[in-house]
Amino acid sequence: MSKCKTCELIEFMKTSKSEVCDTKLFAKISEYRWFKGQKKIKSKRKGEYTSKAFNLNYCPTCGKKLERDK
Repeated sequence: MSKCKTCELIEFMKTSKSEVCDTKLFAKISEYRWFKGQKKIKSKRKGEYTSKAFNLNYCPTCGKKLERDK
């Protein structure tokens, strides 16, 4: 079974360890809103919602359960 691009990116981020500090993978979801008919330029958005950080247990693209580091 092939992995989606998001799964590959998450796997890369989990394997790229830093010698300076420890890392942990979290996710945040942001939603941006524009009036209908407007170009989707980030600086001209009319609404925004960002969730709090949470543990990433599933791939947000394909829904596959992610394996935890041991």
